[in-house]
Amino acid sequence: MKKIICIALMAAMTAIAVTACGNNGTADTTTAATTTEATTEATTEATTTEATSEETTSDTSVSEETPDTSSTTDVVIAKIREAYGENYLPNMLVPGDMIEDMFGLTEDMYNAITAETPMISTHVDTVIVVEAKEGQADAVEAALNAYRDSKVNDEMQYPMNVAKVNASRVVRNGNFVAFILAGAYDDRQDATDEERAVFAEEQTQIGVDAFNSCF
Repeated sequence: MKKIICIALMAAMTAIAVTACGNNGTADTTTAATTTEATTEATTEATTTEATSEETTSDTSVSEETPDTSSTTDVVIAKIREAYGENYLPNMLVPGDMIEDMFGLTEDMYNAITAETPMISTHVDTVIVVEAKEGQADAVEAALNAYRDSKVNDEMQYPMNVAKVNASRVVRNGNFVAFILAGAYDDRQDATDEERAVFAEEQTQIGVDAFNSCF
């Protein structure tokens, strides 16, 4: 009888051991599967990130060719601005809808225009560069000369602006026409009117030379 009980106990213990081993096998399998899945996801994500990074780097490293814009009005006015440096006072772009009212230039007269004026009302500095439409260059030049005349004949000008306004110029090269009223102020206290006029003309010439250098 004891022998039978011992055999039964041994069988029961064996069954428990087999079950435990089976559970451990499942746990190990589950753990392994989870680890494999996490590793696969991490590898995939890393590969995707690397590919995206390489694509971005590739796009960034490719520099687009700068188009030849040497004849556009904004580049011409940039040359003039650069020539004057810190003495270039126009710092406000004139909106397109104000071009006609301010300068008498209608949209049918030009292909492109860039006009800049100062934000401070006491300054008169103004630079306008126009690319006239074919056959309209004469009309554009006439309109800018009329604008210049209105400035010269304005009796309300501040004394410090008179020499500069009188020295302003309208210049033309082909279909490109510019009005240049810019440069440093003559701050000499003892300068004569003639000396101030010469100084202002020299300042205007800086802009004229920059305009001509674009062509």
